Amino acid sequence: MIGKELDDAESKRLMDMSIDPTNAYFFDLNKELSWKDAHGLWADSRELVNAEATRLSDADFESDPELDHKIGLDSFDHVRGHLG
Repeated sequence: MIGKELDDAESKRLMDMSIDPTNAYFFDLNKELSWKDAHGLWADSRELVNAEATRLSDADFESDPELDHKIGLDSFDHVRGHLG
C-alpha cells in the first residue's frame, strides 16, 4: 500500500483476503480522495507495479504463460475500471 507501513502480519492478512473484501478495504481507506488524488494514487501504484515487473525473469513468465495478462488485467485495467 502506497504510503502505508505494514507489518508482516497485516501484509499477510491483506494478501490472503479475497477480492471483494480487498476492494472494500481499499475503498474505505481511499473513499474521501478527490479525483485528482485518486488518479495520483493510481499513477503511483502503476509505477510500483512496473518496478516489480522488472524483477521478473523469463523463467517466471515461462512458468505461468498467463502472467503478463494477469499483471495487466489485475494491476491496471481493474483499477482503471474503478476510476472510470
